[in-house]
Amino acid sequence: MAFKNYQWETILLSLFIGLLAILGAYALIAKWWISTIFFYTLVIILIFRLVSISQKLVTKLEHFFNSLKFEDYTVSVSEDFQTKEFMQLNKSLSQIADNFREMNFQKERNLFYLQHIIEHIDIGILAFNLEGKIVLINKALKTSLGIKSIDDVFAFQVINADLFQAIEKITPFERLLIHFVYNENTYKLALYATSFSFDNEIVKLVSFKNIRSELERQELDSWQKLISVLTHEIMNSIAPISSLSQTLDMMLSQVDIRTDNDEISMDKEIYLDTKEALKTIHKRSDGLIHFVQTYRNITKIPMPVYKLFAIEELFQNVTGIFKTQTEKQSINIESSIQPLDLEISADISLIEQVLINLLKNAIQATRSIENPQIKLSALINTTGNIEIQVEDNGPGILPEVLDKIFIPFFTTKTDGSGIGLSLSRQIVNYHGGSLTVFSEPNVKTIFKIII
Repeated sequence: MAFKNYQWETILLSLFIGLLAILGAYALIAKWWISTIFFYTLVIILIFRLVSISQKLVTKLEHFFNSLKFEDYTVSVSEDFQTKEFMQLNKSLSQIADNFREMNFQKERNLFYLQHIIEHIDIGILAFNLEGKIVLINKALKTSLGIKSIDDVFAFQVINADLFQAIEKITPFERLLIHFVYNENTYKLALYATSFSFDNEIVKLVSFKNIRSELERQELDSWQKLISVLTHEIMNSIAPISSLSQTLDMMLSQVDIRTDNDEISMDKEIYLDTKEALKTIHKRSDGLIHFVQTYRNITKIPMPVYKLFAIEELFQNVTGIFKTQTEKQSINIESSIQPLDLEISADISLIEQVLINLLKNAIQATRSIENPQIKLSALINTTGNIEIQVEDNGPGILPEVLDKIFIPFFTTKTDGSGIGLSLSRQIVNYHGGSLTVFSEPNVKTIFKIII
């Protein structure tokens, strides 16, 4: 039966089944056995036909919804549905499949954007459940801490116990600051936490922001403002004193000392003492002016003029300056550059000044030890930045002094000015980088420049 209308086909099949059933019953009553068998055979055939049509519809719909269940949105309803009602159903189901396909595409696109945003930002992201299993950790956090693979938050105990406790105990919407040293790197992290529930699972989300550079810049800005005020006030006081003492010295130089009562007279000893005192005042005033002008340089560092140059050239320049001194002290200086043709974009004169300061400190630190060694190295670190290190095997820096060495005017040397490291950090910060120190007393001290 080639019916074009499912409804009419169903109705006609039902009518034929009913009619044949009546005829079969009449034949049975009349004991027409062959006719009875014939009529009921037709009834069975037509029933199978009707069931087949319904089963076909159910099978197609079941296949369609199973495809949606398993997110197979490429499914389409079979072209076997050519009747009017089936064609309308086919159109509706195809529209549903298209809608699900579009929703899935939007979901995948949003997930793609979200994943790339999380991997792109420089803020570390960590998400874990109540059992400590990590469900999300981004590249920024793994790179900054040197993590390759990690499954649960308990692994952070290996990095730093205080960091692990902060991660474990921080509550939603709480902010924490933590300071620790790991793998010879200093970290100052700001932690912020929140939580959410997903699929009946509570997840804690913690963000990590390294605020070391920001704190260093703020610290330097504060010192610059203080120095600017101090130098202004000191100069206003010292300049007149210096000028006046010089004038008095010149006037006294012209005095003619006599014993005659008709002339101005002055005791020679008093005169000489006064003159000497004025000379001392003038000399001391000039010294203070020079002192202030020297420290004023901290606030007058020129902005970098960037140029691409080879690290090898930089190392050769600074080591050449101290060649005579290092040979005299029998200091072994090693250089390592990976790769050998590594280049950096910076102000070469300013970066040279930083390395000169660091190398000078390293030479002074190793002058009283046996087998003094200094290592200069440059490489591209895990964050993709250029890292320059100056390492020496001197006595090192005491832990209680380590956080103070970059403060202007602070020094542990009897002949030091206390501005070299502060000036160096400021220069590196002007390049958008950082200057840090790691010291293990009586083993090694490492200054790291990261740009």
